[in-house]
Amino acid sequence: MKISGIRWIAMMGLALAAIGCQRSYDDNKDIFNRFYMTDLKQSASSDVLNVIKTLQREDTAQTGNLVASFGDDNDGMISWFNLVAFDDQTLKASRKYGFMVNERTRRTLLMKPPQKLRLDAQAVVDPQVLAGPYTDENARRLAVLHWLDRQFATDSKQISISSQILASDSLAARQTLSCVLIQLDANPAQAARLAEFEGVRFDHPTLGRSYIRMLIEEDIVKLKIKAGNDWFIGTDFKTHSDVINM
Repeated sequence: MKISGIRWIAMMGLALAAIGCQRSYDDNKDIFNRFYMTDLKQSASSDVLNVIKTLQREDTAQTGNLVASFGDDNDGMISWFNLVAFDDQTLKASRKYGFMVNERTRRTLLMKPPQKLRLDAQAVVDPQVLAGPYTDENARRLAVLHWLDRQFATDSKQISISSQILASDSLAARQTLSCVLIQLDANPAQAARLAEFEGVRFDHPTLGRSYIRMLIEEDIVKLKIKAGNDWFIGTDFKTHSDVINM
């Protein structure tokens, strides 16, 4: 059966509209672009406030030395936040987090498989944690990861009282970190692969196949987690540009 030119144009318009509607969320570029626009030890609160809110469906929250932006899509199935903590002395950004979770399961021919969960984090590490006595480098990596987990727990607890979105997303992020830590604590030798492009694979209890990569560059730790099988359909974690360019 032939399709008329008008019908073809209409079909293509619907396809582009469907893709456009999900771009900000499923591609998560808008969500994470502002994560990269904050520079640790350089960005002041005024700098962060100028870039942390970029999507229309977002709110902001501030408490103490923390500022966050957060939002969700129309049906609440996709939600996200960006969170920045500032050093009490320098008043410059000392920790930052970006998070997105997609609870949609529906797929169509016009929509790529949903990317389920992503957590990015960077932090200026406590010098005592970096220098503490460790039996080997793997123990040091694990100590830094545990420290970052504690910092995120403290930061998210302070700010999450501002919003149910922040509270539920912070819990989802912490549960994901907990999965990684349980696995690495049981098998510390795996920590040797944290800095590799392949990262360390782990299984999220509900999302399945997941990966973590962590770099320690001087006094800054950089973390990336992607959880959910759909991230890796036809592509490997190690080939993702944001993984390569951490």
